Amino acid sequence: MTKPQQIATVHIEHIGTELCLYDWQRKQVHTLNQTAAAVWLRCDGQTSPDQIAQQVQALLGVAQAEELVQLSLRQLAAANLLEQPAQLLAQRQPLNRRQFLKLGVVAALLPVVSSIVAPTPVAAQSPSGSQTFDFTGAEQQFIVPLGVTSVTIQAFGAQGGTLANGVNASGDGAMVTATILVTPGETLFVYVGGQGIAASSGVPGAGGFNGGGAGGWAPTTGVGAGGGGASDVRQGGNGLNNRVVVAGGGGGGSVTNFGWDGGYPDGQSGFFPGDGQGGTQTNGGAGGAGIEGGNPGTAGTFGLGGTGGDTNLAGIGGGGGGGGYYGGGGGGADDDPSTAPDGVGGGGGSGYVIPTATNVSFDTVGNHTGNGQVIISW
Repeated sequence: MTKPQQIATVHIEHIGTELCLYDWQRKQVHTLNQTAAAVWLRCDGQTSPDQIAQQVQALLGVAQAEELVQLSLRQLAAANLLEQPAQLLAQRQPLNRRQFLKLGVVAALLPVVSSIVAPTPVAAQSPSGSQTFDFTGAEQQFIVPLGVTSVTIQAFGAQGGTLANGVNASGDGAMVTATILVTPGETLFVYVGGQGIAASSGVPGAGGFNGGGAGGWAPTTGVGAGGGGASDVRQGGNGLNNRVVVAGGGGGGSVTNFGWDGGYPDGQSGFFPGDGQGGTQTNGGAGGAGIEGGNPGTAGTFGLGGTGGDTNLAGIGGGGGGGGYYGGGGGGADDDPSTAPDGVGGGGGSGYVIPTATNVSFDTVGNHTGNGQVIISW
């Protein structure tokens, strides 16, 4: 028999042991009870009906698993929930309900597939709502509700890290808001930036989640803080090229040298030679120059803030650049901080909005502190 393959044009909702499937191509809604759901989830185009029967038998503890799978496949094919349904329907006729009951199969285990025509677009429109995503340090996902064809995304980039002495000299994260077109049932991938890690005695701060650059090293307390991570939403995949809204993170500072804010369209750049420059729409920010023999910071790149420069003397390590569409440059190290202000702060990351977005608003430079945040409303 053909190895059954489930159709791909459905949005899936798990309700206990049952499934609710929305077929947006045929505009139908299907509910599958435990048995039908167990069979459909295993229709991956690689597993034969006999193999499915073995798995269902182990799952449900029922002796007539082969017949139950045959009946389930017939119902799923009739509901257009499988590819090549005609081939499946041509298989031998499975037992009917009465025959199953005579064999001692509990009625609740008989497969049930219930189907209705989906409501019209107006009736199917979900009530307005929103979902807030806070920092977790990992990818998060948002499934577009049924009937929703556009969402508004408000993203806040993360702040750079604080200093070893507790002084908050880091750049702030940016804010970007935009409305994008979506498809009901599709998955958006959400990345919430983490605040850059604070510098500690002799230990530079790591960059925040989602692109923050690490601070530079120094043998004293003058180590650099990490840059803040960007917050973004991705559509059609979870790679950097799939980002549709990005809010840049702030750069990390070092001692009394401030990091610079994330921004839109470009991140904020420092004023002094050792400061990192902000990311732009086409390039990462340049790394700050090394001062009095210190090492320069590295440039930001696509999605990543640059690393702060190191120093082997009793100087100051550079702050990490903020993450962004393009990351800010890392600050350069200063081997002799007793001279005039030279700056060693990381540059801010840039923001981004997909060209087809509408209702775009933003902070030119950041005002958001702490970890980032993303709010999706519809």
